[in-house]
Amino acid sequence: MAPAAGHGSHKFFRLTLLNGKVNDITDMLRGMEREAIAIEKEIATVVFYTNGGLAFDCAYDLSMQQLKIVSDIIQEHYAKQAEAYNKPTRLGGS
Repeated sequence: MAPAAGHGSHKFFRLTLLNGKVNDITDMLRGMEREAIAIEKEIATVVFYTNGGLAFDCAYDLSMQQLKIVSDIIQEHYAKQAEAYNKPTRLGGS
């Protein structure tokens, strides 16, 4: 039977927990917590700016690459809107 994808990373994580120093493990877990919070914030931001077009449960199903693509599209959209809003207009012109 073939090993599951990412099996090596699980093995490394387990070995680190079993053989690592308390400070190293604490730092690693804090780093993982920061990463998880950043992901949660990105998901919440995408859900907010899609005005409910993308529900939380669907956003959680996106890969990180897909989430980044959606986020980039949203940023580009709002940047274009801001640029269009800030363009000078000609009053009474032809």
